[in-house]
Amino acid sequence: MGHPANRPNLEQDFTDLLEGKAITGAGTSPGGGDGDDEEEKGTVAAEEADEAVAKFNADSDTILQTDATKNAVEGMPRCFCVLVHDQKFDMKTKKLTHKM
Repeated sequence: MGHPANRPNLEQDFTDLLEGKAITGAGTSPGGGDGDDEEEKGTVAAEEADEAVAKFNADSDTILQTDATKNAVEGMPRCFCVLVHDQKFDMKTKKLTHKM
């Protein structure tokens, strides 16, 4: 349940799940969060969001789109990397907030 981007140690999660252990905390609720609806947590300024998207795109070309990475994931049923970018406009402050 949840989204792997919210997990602090994904490798340990896989190990725990393979051993039959349960995982808890951020990224284990059906909605991808940890049940804490605090919206402002993790928000960044527009400039930081733009920089993060640009870095993600550059890294996906230089790190993910390589023969070494393609060979390492060969035979996996599915392998993808996702950047989730949520924007909200605050009517009081007249500013966009970004959560990634």
